[in-house]
Amino acid sequence: MSRISILYLFAFLLLAKQAAAQAGFYRAGSKDEGETLELRSNGTFTYHVFTPYAKSSSEGKWQTKGDKIVLHGDKQVQFKVMERLNPDVADLQIIFEAPDVEQGARQIEKVLLNEKGKFYKNNDRALQYLEERSRLNASGTQFQRDSIRTAYVPQHYICSDYDGEAKKISVFFDKKVIHHLVQNPSANDFLLVFLLDPNGLTRYFDQEEWTWTKKELLSPQNTVFKKGKK
Repeated sequence: MSRISILYLFAFLLLAKQAAAQAGFYRAGSKDEGETLELRSNGTFTYHVFTPYAKSSSEGKWQTKGDKIVLHGDKQVQFKVMERLNPDVADLQIIFEAPDVEQGARQIEKVLLNEKGKFYKNNDRALQYLEERSRLNASGTQFQRDSIRTAYVPQHYICSDYDGEAKKISVFFDKKVIHHLVQNPSANDFLLVFLLDPNGLTRYFDQEEWTWTKKELLSPQNTVFKKGKK
């Protein structure tokens, strides 16, 4: 092995060691209000910001650069999907939920399967939720009444117009559209959780450099993130 090859190998190993040391969970603020940044060893990161009233997230990729790390956000986390094979579901089903009404869709205009099959709203389930909310408003505890004021009412949709293989689900809402590429084509029961950002909390990272020490990260906004446990 040539001297140059040895130097390149040494530099690579040193960089890998430093990246491993930088990976971890960092927090600014308290568990109830603040920001967190998780740097994974596979080169991806997740950033969360949360207040008593709202939560938001961003994801992306990171790399080491001397005593700094560079963050590049590649998307905004707007929704998460769970795919399930449910033998008790006759037709294809999708349920829309959200942590609270502010993070949910105001109006779902249409839902398509494989770009042509239509989902239809299950009005019976919607009526059940409305009846339950009315009951809690009338006879529930104060905590229950306060909770339903900010709760997002789950929306149930069913689709019988499909060929037995789900490939893509498209959701049109609030003059926007999101697409989910199905990972399990045999799944017939989907849960989509909206994580919209009405308060403008979501951060985007465009080659943003943070300064790193063994215990801390310093953001360009001079916010100190301390390394620790989740």
